[in-house]
Amino acid sequence: MYNIRKGWPCDGALDETLVPAAPKTITNGMLAAINTSGKLEKANLTAAAAATDPIIGIVIGVDKMSGKCTLLMSDCIIEMDSEHFATDTYTPNMSLTVKDGKFAKATTETVIGRVLSYDAVNQMLRVLKFSAGIMPAVSAE
Repeated sequence: MYNIRKGWPCDGALDETLVPAAPKTITNGMLAAINTSGKLEKANLTAAAAATDPIIGIVIGVDKMSGKCTLLMSDCIIEMDSEHFATDTYTPNMSLTVKDGKFAKATTETVIGRVLSYDAVNQMLRVLKFSAGIMPAVSAE
C-alpha cells in the first residue's frame, strides 16, 4: 500500500511515461530510475555522486497491456507500508535515500526525502519526497 498524500494529482505535478528495462520488474509504489537508455529500472543510490545520480520518480501506474509505467517526478508527500521502505527504525526529519527501489536511511548517498512520521506499530512511513540531486548528500558523522 502506498498513498500520495499531497503533490498529485495537481497542475504542478510532473508525470512521465516510460518502458521498463526488464518487463515485470517495476511495480506500483516503487522508486524507479531512468537509466542511460531512457528506460526504467529499480532505483539505487549507492554513493554521494549528485552529478551522476539518475532521475528518480515514484511509479504510480503500470499499464499491463503496453508495459509502460507512469512516474510521479515532482515533489510529494507519500505514506506507505513496509513493502516500500527498508526494514529499520525511522525518526522525524531523518534523511532518506533509495536502495533496491525502496526508501532507506541515507548515510553518504544523495538525499531524496525526509521522514515526516513513522508508525512502528503499524509499519507506516510518511515521507516528503523530492527529486534526487536537490538536497546535498549527508555526512556519515
